[in-house]
Amino acid sequence: MDLSLARRESFYPVEISNEKAYSLDLRFSFTGKYIAENDKMIHERRVTDHFTLFYGVKQSLFMTIGDQDYELKPNDYLILPPFIEHVGTKESEPGLTYYWVHFFCDDYKLSVDDNGRECVIFGQDDVYNIPLHGTIKDTAKIHLLCQQILDTYVRSGLFC
Repeated sequence: MDLSLARRESFYPVEISNEKAYSLDLRFSFTGKYIAENDKMIHERRVTDHFTLFYGVKQSLFMTIGDQDYELKPNDYLILPPFIEHVGTKESEPGLTYYWVHFFCDDYKLSVDDNGRECVIFGQDDVYNIPLHGTIKDTAKIHLLCQQILDTYVRSGLFC
C-alpha cells in the first residue's frame, strides 16, 4: 500500500477570484494520494474540523456523509464538509486510488440545489455553489493539477 501524505502546521490563506472580483479565503491544510495496490479498503468513521476534497482515480470509494450515500468513481470528486460524520459503507476493490486535499474555509453553508443535490456554498454572496459530488470532464487537467499540488507540497519540506 502506498500512502503519500503531505502536511503543514501553519495555514496561509489562498485568495480565489473570478471576473466579478469576488474572493474566498481558503486555508490549505494537507494533501495526499491513496493507493491500495493489493488491499481492499473501507474508510474509517470520522468527523473532522475541515473540508476534504477527494478526486477518484481508480476503482470506487463508498462513503456516507451524514445520511447520504456516495460512490466516488474514477474522475468523480466528493467534498466532505466539516463537522459532519462520514464513514465508509462498503469495501473497495484492490487498486483503489484517489487524491485528497484538506482545507479550511469559515465562510460557507450547506444547501440543496433545484435538482435535489446537496451543495456547499462558499462566500458571502453565494458565488461558489458546488455540488458535494460530481464528475470532472477534463480529466487530464485535474490529474496534472492534483499531482502538482502534491509534488509542490512534498518538495516544500513542510510535511511529516
